[in-house]
Amino acid sequence: MTISTHYSAQIRVAALIPAKAGHEEMLIAALKDLVQVSNTQDGVLEYQLSQDTKNPTRFWMIESYRDKASLDAHMASDVFKNAGPLLGPLLDGEIKINVLTPVKFDNPTYPENQAPHTTGDIRIVAVLRAKPGHEEGLKVAITTPIEATHKEPGCLEYHYNIDTSNSSVFWMLETYTNMDTFHSHLATEHNAAGGKATGPHLTESPEINVCKVIRY
Repeated sequence: MTISTHYSAQIRVAALIPAKAGHEEMLIAALKDLVQVSNTQDGVLEYQLSQDTKNPTRFWMIESYRDKASLDAHMASDVFKNAGPLLGPLLDGEIKINVLTPVKFDNPTYPENQAPHTTGDIRIVAVLRAKPGHEEGLKVAITTPIEATHKEPGCLEYHYNIDTSNSSVFWMLETYTNMDTFHSHLATEHNAAGGKATGPHLTESPEINVCKVIRY
């Protein structure tokens, strides 16, 4: 068993990229160099693009960094700066960048060689918003299914993170081998228990984005 590299990340980013209708394939092509080069940069632990399965004009770039210096170096790189002009004509609005703080747990493990950014086909980006004063309660409740979910054979990642701009917003980032294993997760008792535990602490139902990982 090996510890997922995502647990060594100090900073994660979930960037929502809105494409113009009919420009989805061009946007995927325009991001190729950014994704491939970024994954080779020192301190970048993950740089993965995925596409919403319900709304194909919505893309998520999930990024993990060793520390803030690594994020700053990435943003100062030529490949990052050059991406802006390429993407501009393809976008339907601004890119929304959400900077996250990963929440750590003791001894998190995943099956050997199952790094989410190299093997999983399905990416889940779930956003949970706590009621005022319920942040600590949600922190406790959200951990209910974590241990059991980590043991699912098709689950490669199940991490929660806190939004750095709003501590009442929690982001659950999940990776599954395929859609079948994700659906199997949804049918588990521990997933149902997690929903029951978190429900009283939420302002609204979680926003769950089911995405297909883009491979280059």
